[in-house]
Amino acid sequence: MSLEKAQLELEKIFFPVRLDSLVAKEGDLKAKYEKCAEEAHRLVEERTFAAETAMATANSTFEAIVAEKDKMLAKVKEEIGRVKADCTDTEARMVAAYQDGFEGTSEYNDLAHHFMTIGGGQLV
Repeated sequence: MSLEKAQLELEKIFFPVRLDSLVAKEGDLKAKYEKCAEEAHRLVEERTFAAETAMATANSTFEAIVAEKDKMLAKVKEEIGRVKADCTDTEARMVAAYQDGFEGTSEYNDLAHHFMTIGGGQLV
């Protein structure tokens, strides 16, 4: 028996896997790898879409909150303007009543009370 033939026999005994079997296993592993890569890519796309959707929702929620804040601020400014106008009007009426000699009357006292109620000043 030649040395090469003996070597082949020993390889068959100790390494019974044939080359075509290894090639088939390599093909199976490559197919599994490609399937895993496709799944990973799909998951990344899903997560990216979910993240983009969450970000869009957060942005629209933030914009709605800002719009609501702006609306409430406009109402507050409007109310401040109304109160200032009421104070100015009431103060002018009080000054007129005082100048006309109505100080201490119920009309003057009602005006003074209203002026205090709307935050126009302090009674001394």
